[in-house]
Amino acid sequence: MFRELENEPTRTVLLPKIPGDESGVVEVGLNGRFYLLTRGATLELPLSLVEILRHGGLI
Repeated sequence: MFRELENEPTRTVLLPKIPGDESGVVEVGLNGRFYLLTRGATLELPLSLVEILRHGGLI
């Protein structure tokens, strides 16, 4: 899924579920690539995606 980011350090994060959010996903864009991340799951993500989620107030 993250082949272009495979050499980057990773962090484990939990994207909390939001009541009323029917999709259950978060869409994150980085350098023209978009990733759908599942809410309510513990994910091992490249640090650049973690920083985007932090700046967006999602984690």
